[in-house]
Amino acid sequence: MAIIAELKVFSKEKRCKIFVAVDGFNAFFGDHTNLKTPDRTKVLPTMVTLTKAFLEITKQDWNNGAVVVTVDQMAANFNTLHSHLPLFLLGKSGFEYINPFLPISVNEYTDMELNSMLDYYEDRRWLQNTNGRHELAFLTNKNPYQLMTICGPY
Repeated sequence: MAIIAELKVFSKEKRCKIFVAVDGFNAFFGDHTNLKTPDRTKVLPTMVTLTKAFLEITKQDWNNGAVVVTVDQMAANFNTLHSHLPLFLLGKSGFEYINPFLPISVNEYTDMELNSMLDYYEDRRWLQNTNGRHELAFLTNKNPYQLMTICGPY
């Protein structure tokens, strides 16, 4: 937390610029984590020290920088999976925490982007057969999340 405080001071004094990126920000506002205490009870996100650090650096009390967060269904609790919208994934407290915000829609891949991602998956050996690119484009509708789900390592 001391490093975060120093970075905020340096940023306010225009001695440095800060860019903060957090993927799956909605996990900090869920009702539980996958962690368990020694007595097998689930740990709340507020009980995790790293959560406090991420919430501190994303507060709107500094300038000369940018904060980009994503909400992700993979980071969501099971009770919020009925919608992909930020309000449902963050919950009321999370939505109020980041307000005001600018939502950015992620569109489907272009043909060039799709081929680039499929080349990457082949390079990582997540795809064994180079035939079937058209089928993958059809199955995923060129959606980045669906393509990652079908081709990725998980």
